[in-house]
Amino acid sequence: MFHGFNYRHQRGHAIVGAVLVAALSVTASVCAEPSQTELNLLKQKLKEEGIRLNALTRSLAQHEEQLQSDRAALDAQRLRIDALLKQLGMTQEAGVLGRTPVSATTLQAQAGRGAQDIAQAEQQPSPAQSPQTVGQAPQRTDTKPPEVAPIFQQPGVLTPKGKFSLEPSLQYAYSSSNRVSVIGFEIFPALLIGVLDIRTANRETYTATLTGRYGITNRFEIEAKLPYIYRRETLQTREFLEASFRDGEFSSSGAGLGDVELTGRYQFNDGGMEKAYYVGTLRLKTHTGKDQFEVDRDPDFPRGGGRFREQPTGTGFYGVQPGLTVIYPTDPAVFFGSVSYLWNMKRNNITDSIGRSFGEVDPGDAVGFNFGMGLSLNERASLSLGYDHNIFGKTKVNGVAPAGELTTQIGTFLIGFSYKLTPKTNMNLSMGIGVTKDAPDIQLTLRFPTTF
Repeated sequence: MFHGFNYRHQRGHAIVGAVLVAALSVTASVCAEPSQTELNLLKQKLKEEGIRLNALTRSLAQHEEQLQSDRAALDAQRLRIDALLKQLGMTQEAGVLGRTPVSATTLQAQAGRGAQDIAQAEQQPSPAQSPQTVGQAPQRTDTKPPEVAPIFQQPGVLTPKGKFSLEPSLQYAYSSSNRVSVIGFEIFPALLIGVLDIRTANRETYTATLTGRYGITNRFEIEAKLPYIYRRETLQTREFLEASFRDGEFSSSGAGLGDVELTGRYQFNDGGMEKAYYVGTLRLKTHTGKDQFEVDRDPDFPRGGGRFREQPTGTGFYGVQPGLTVIYPTDPAVFFGSVSYLWNMKRNNITDSIGRSFGEVDPGDAVGFNFGMGLSLNERASLSLGYDHNIFGKTKVNGVAPAGELTTQIGTFLIGFSYKLTPKTNMNLSMGIGVTKDAPDIQLTLRFPTTF
């Protein structure tokens, strides 16, 4: 800019000098009463000076236009520098260590290298990817697993240090089953002494959960889950060898606080593209909900069968569940899976609401595993597919499994969709379809995780 200014003033001085010389020449010629030849020469010289003046004026106009263009380019560079300064001074939002703010002096020194250096600085990773300052090559671009649509209970990405995540959710589950039971004995294969009970059960469960997560460090988070449960069960029965010509229907429901859960998660390593992430989990399940031994039962046994008059909202047992999650990013998908072991703690001296004593009850432990794949559809939407399976051991009463007690297999196929509503809030919708007879027929879960 200063170069253009000096150049313009130098040209101005040259023009003024030329005009003064021409004027003095004219004055001198007039005073000396010049001849016709001298007047013609003077006119010719004035004409030439006029042509030169016009050329200088055009050149000055061109340089003025160039100056305006350079000024506009400088203003654009300043805007880009301001944007870079604002971006590079922000705190890390994705769980990586916070970036050290960059001073204006340092950024101006970078800008002095020209537009090419600024363009290179813009290509540096954003704060959510790398904690490097301008002018330094980034050492890492990913220390956290990529986000995918969540379909399992455990999330894939941990909460950043000092950040709090609140996740309200609503789940609907429906299951149905048919059961035939015999209460009595046979004296030979064709004669039954007792009651044959054919029963159809339909169960609906609504669970509203409020989950909070807090990042202790960039690799360790804690979680608390508070569920509120409403259950309704409808039984249709037909008791043979009784004076009954139509199905009997019995309905019961229950609502209240479920089992509160506390969880800790730790990321063991820094993964990356084509490199797995490993996240360890330890979950404690309480028995704050009203369990099956506390709810009111129908005392008309055996025909009543000890049916619930009120549905339980808890399991009645404490549980500890360690687990390991593996996330493997690869272009364009992300593969993930986990294994876990649930230790259900046994209880002693249990008596139900109708006075039956069970002594020591061990509900059996469970082994679980799941796997799936996530695919990003665009910057806001992602889709996930997966399978979840849990194997529950036999329940034992006083160290012995009751007759007919079986190992329970619960397998569920899951599909999930995630959409980023705002930079801090997601909407996650998942659907589970039962593939084993003991699994719920359908599960629908809607979540709205928000990070503060």
